[in-house]
Amino acid sequence: MSAVLTPPVQRRPYADHSVVFVHAHPDDEAIFTGAVMHALARGGARVTLVVATDGHAGQDLTGQGRHVGSVRARELQRAASVLGVHELVTLGWGDSGIGDPCPERALARQPVDEVAGQIGGIVERVGADAIVGYDEGGIYPHPDHVFVHRTVAEVARRQPDLSYYEATVDAESLARQEIRHLVLGANDAVRRAGLPSVPVGLPTTRIGARYRAGVSDFAAKVAAMQEHSSQIDADHLRQEDLHSAYGVEWFTRTGPAGAIDRLVGAGGR
Repeated sequence: MSAVLTPPVQRRPYADHSVVFVHAHPDDEAIFTGAVMHALARGGARVTLVVATDGHAGQDLTGQGRHVGSVRARELQRAASVLGVHELVTLGWGDSGIGDPCPERALARQPVDEVAGQIGGIVERVGADAIVGYDEGGIYPHPDHVFVHRTVAEVARRQPDLSYYEATVDAESLARQEIRHLVLGANDAVRRAGLPSVPVGLPTTRIGARYRAGVSDFAAKVAAMQEHSSQIDADHLRQEDLHSAYGVEWFTRTGPAGAIDRLVGAGGR
């Protein structure tokens, strides 16, 4: 008598993690954290993407005029699908823009406590053990980016058991023209504000993580960036040295080690 042996189901390495990524505008998720999001989702983690604004004040490469916010919403849905996002949540605040008076519904005009309450509720609902925001300069000094930093930092303060990561870019890489193109875009007000200065030596209370994207994760990141065609020129994504510009993602952490530490430890450093 012979028995049919069923091979054991291999548990995916990050299946016990739930990570919430908070971004300011549609396309930020792909540019700054797309590879890590894809790697975690591919490894079984529940990845929740929270986007705070509609991005209506962004570029308009597709010529949609006042409808650019609706265009970006559709682009975001497609990009999130490419990255393996389990749930996409849009908070619905207005894009604050740069240099103009913020409209009443603009994110930067909202009380930090109110938006932190929104995000904190999502964290609790999905059972997240980690949250990702931006460094204290917002990666670059857009009011919505800086507001996201303040808000996510407040969520982490209220829930100290969370692994709290800040997406960042090291100074050397940010100074390269490839990344300047997307971070600064064509916005004169941001260009006048200048690039943030990210120190080489991280503060001693934080631990730095650097994820070098593997082939599939980098391909997914680029595919997600391509979905944001209203903001990112297609020619920019055909550069031969694209991996050197976007193939590494940087984070600092406070609080307990979490999913991104494990990802880096698995060979992404």
